[in-house]
Amino acid sequence: MLKDPRVAFGLKLLVTVVAAYFIFQRFPSILTQLSQKLAVADFRFFVLALVLLLLSHTVAVWRWQRCCSAFCPDLRKQTVSGKLLGEFWRVYFIGLFFSNFLPGAFGGDIVRAFYLDYKSKRMSLSVAVITVLFDRLFGILNITWIGFATCLYFRESLPAGLIWGMSIAFAFSMFGLILFFTQRYQPKLVLGWSAKLFSLIPIQSLPKFLVKTVHKIEELFAFTVEVSRQKSCLRDLIISSASIQVLVSLCLLSLLAGLQISVNPLFVFLLQPVSTLGTLFVPSMNGLGVREGIFLYLFDLFDYSGQDGVILSFTWLIVYTVASIPGIFFFLNSSMKKLKQIK
Repeated sequence: MLKDPRVAFGLKLLVTVVAAYFIFQRFPSILTQLSQKLAVADFRFFVLALVLLLLSHTVAVWRWQRCCSAFCPDLRKQTVSGKLLGEFWRVYFIGLFFSNFLPGAFGGDIVRAFYLDYKSKRMSLSVAVITVLFDRLFGILNITWIGFATCLYFRESLPAGLIWGMSIAFAFSMFGLILFFTQRYQPKLVLGWSAKLFSLIPIQSLPKFLVKTVHKIEELFAFTVEVSRQKSCLRDLIISSASIQVLVSLCLLSLLAGLQISVNPLFVFLLQPVSTLGTLFVPSMNGLGVREGIFLYLFDLFDYSGQDGVILSFTWLIVYTVASIPGIFFFLNSSMKKLKQIK
């Protein structure tokens, strides 16, 4: 039933509304408090946060381009010279625009894949989707490692459930990492094992949407094999992913400084991974409500002001939305060019 876009949209909307209801029940004047905080805030830190966020997006664009170049030799040559970085940057921000301004059943990742196929004509939509999925997956692995490390650091202050949850996520990520490197050094072993595994799946008896899912997993697996064979690509993906997390964490620290909220700086390196993973796996309208709930929970857990946590989350949303505004102009410009071509 969830494969129906209308059902998925309704579920996301329901989760967001329910989460927002409980937050406003606890803090009825939260919007007033937010406006008061912003009135006395140091906006120089907000500008710095915006610059850091745009830098993280630019690094993310480069990481996605490297993912694409690993599978497309034609793009690989141009990646070195950076000729396509501007095009990838525009497509990436169009995806951000759809994620932030038109949240719904289809996220910005699908939009990115569509525009990559439509613009470059060097890869099919199916392959473009795989590159986006791999890019997102690599980012999740990096977030999981940081979250697990900070959970261990703050283990005396965290509930067992959160530590176990992050530990399980870390275990899965390590399994994926081991599999990834095994593909590099023992490709025949891994390919033989995966072929046997996929042969056990009764494809003919599965619903159509599950058949498509299985095929996508097979394609994603083949893509990881190709990436694992390229040393420079793997190095770039690791460096870029770590850089993105550092830049985003510095962005949050800048917002905290601008709002004059004092916390342990290392707390941010827990807050960011947990909130990112939470909004990724809990369906909602672009994380609205869920993100605020996670910020509130963690701030309360560390005896910080829960209200400050919600205010920080709202401020983060504002800055993130402002950072995606270029996508509007890229989208409108692309649409105008298409209309001229039709005429």
